[in-house]
Amino acid sequence: MSKKILFLYFLLIALLVSCQESTSIKPITSDLVNNLRAPAYPLVTVDPYFGAWSFADNLYDDPVRHWTGKDFSLIGAIRVDGETYRFLGTENLPLKPVLPTANEEKWEGAYTLQQPKNDSWLSLDFNDSDWTKGQAAFGTDNEPNLATSWNTKDIWVRRTFDLPEDLQDKTIFLKYSHDDNFELYINGTKVIDTGYAWKYNALEELSDEIKATLKKGKNVIAAHCHNRTGGGHVDFGLFEKETNKEAFTQPAVQKSANVLPTQTFYTFECGPVELDVIFTAPLLMDDLDLLSRPVNYLTYQVRSSDGQQHDVQIYLETTPQWAVNSDNQPVDFERIERDGWTYLKTGTKEQPVLQKKGDDLRIDWGYFYMAGALTPATGAEFGDYWQAKKTFVETGKVTANPTDSLSANMTQEMSVLSYTADLGKVSDKTKSGYVLLGYDDLYSIQYFEKNLPAYWKQDGQVDIFQAFKQAADGYASIMDRCARFNEEMMAEAKEAGGDKYAELCALVYRQAISAHKLLKDTDGNLLFLSKENNSNGCIGTVDLSYPSSPLFLIYNPELVKGLMNHI
Repeated sequence: MSKKILFLYFLLIALLVSCQESTSIKPITSDLVNNLRAPAYPLVTVDPYFGAWSFADNLYDDPVRHWTGKDFSLIGAIRVDGETYRFLGTENLPLKPVLPTANEEKWEGAYTLQQPKNDSWLSLDFNDSDWTKGQAAFGTDNEPNLATSWNTKDIWVRRTFDLPEDLQDKTIFLKYSHDDNFELYINGTKVIDTGYAWKYNALEELSDEIKATLKKGKNVIAAHCHNRTGGGHVDFGLFEKETNKEAFTQPAVQKSANVLPTQTFYTFECGPVELDVIFTAPLLMDDLDLLSRPVNYLTYQVRSSDGQQHDVQIYLETTPQWAVNSDNQPVDFERIERDGWTYLKTGTKEQPVLQKKGDDLRIDWGYFYMAGALTPATGAEFGDYWQAKKTFVETGKVTANPTDSLSANMTQEMSVLSYTADLGKVSDKTKSGYVLLGYDDLYSIQYFEKNLPAYWKQDGQVDIFQAFKQAADGYASIMDRCARFNEEMMAEAKEAGGDKYAELCALVYRQAISAHKLLKDTDGNLLFLSKENNSNGCIGTVDLSYPSSPLFLIYNPELVKGLMNHI
């Protein structure tokens, strides 16, 4: 009898471990097809700050980006029988400053508001001693990183600098910001001539011809900007691209990309297995708590495609770039185990809550989280950018690193938030799992000089861990609700305007909603504030609310009131 009991005991333990090692969530499927080739594919869509897109046809051909174009690094790889395939993002470290812009540090230049007599001001030998000295950035009020006021039509700027070595054998980029017409010369040779335009943190790789002029010792960059109308801005610097070491060199083969109203589906061929990757943003307008909750899902599903069993591990990785405006901002890290989940948390040391305004800005306050279920088959750890990938390629796992060993400076040494899942032997029966990506912005909007929290916080009654728990506990039902809504919306749109109209509606649905932030004012009135793209950082503008209001009138008229309550 005792032997039978002992046998049953060990059998129970084995079954429990087996259940922990192979996830048992219901696979996500959809018969809906969107044939539209999107200009950008929505991946994470919560609000104007917490959002990420793929700008490429194939998910593995370009870094994942914020809508401003800045990298929001998100990398995924799958290891099949010891062979690794990258299916998400690219390995792309931040550029290292050779000559910092004002984003990194204030730099001094010589400038004049009077047109020089001839082109001699472009040369290294020009005597600019009678020009005014000032720190960058140069510009009109409310421009980013402003240090020296410029309120005339034209400005001419010279920046002389010393290089410790030649740059000819390096990959060098010019980073520049301007508003409006902008010309820039390096050691007398023209590099940039924009015409009438305005850009922030634009990048231009220097040709071999230009790099050949950048010699050890003294050099000069000279720029002229003409402000036709509105704001004016000048800033520039040089940056080096580190030679990629590339751990995940072999991409998977993307078979399909399918954008539905609340989900984006990808399917990949990874050697002898097939992988689905599903990004879910449950933006269901009949549930404002869910709509506002700052948590999205990344689901992975794997099955054998050749009738054989295969040993499979999953790797997902993010960086603190999700929580900074600029990569030079120092960051903190914290690893938290709570409620059966591991949370990897990161944010800036400074925490400048709602201090910046204007265009081309990302959130640099609050905290970004990547969360994974805490089981014997999963791991969530911080690590070095290259070493974490190398370890996964070799072992299918990642190793733990104490947070005090991590670099706060991303431009010098990038640290990553990594998650791994060992799916064990995978047959033609799908095995799946998911991670949660979330952001606690602490305060969302400064409204009539008062900082207001997001709607989901319910006046301080809900914290970020409760929001994550609600997201995890409701996973199955939320996936079902999203699937039903996808079908209903596309059917209604098809009936109203045909297949192509339905496909367009599916593509813009998440973008239209996540362009807003949902909160309440001090009297409890709903506020649903839109954010303009590159238009002085304006929010809640009528010219955006008017064309977007039909969507909200259909699905929840209370949101239309939220568009208007602040007017």
